[in-house]
Amino acid sequence: PFKELLKREEKKELTLKSIIMLNKPMQIILADDDEDDRMFFSDAIDEIKMNTITKLFNDGVELMNYLKQAD
Repeated sequence: PFKELLKREEKKELTLKSIIMLNKPMQIILADDDEDDRMFFSDAIDEIKMNTITKLFNDGVELMNYLKQAD
């Protein structure tokens, strides 16, 4: 089980490195009913200076509606 976990973590790290190296935007989705939390999250993402596409939703219902439309 530990080796499988380690392999999964290595794969995640490799994927993140690939995204960064290819300069592809990382897509981040956040659903949070607290406006302040969404603002803090958005500000933190802006500070890391990474190429990201961030989508913020007021709640899970909005997020699910967005995901259904994406199909």
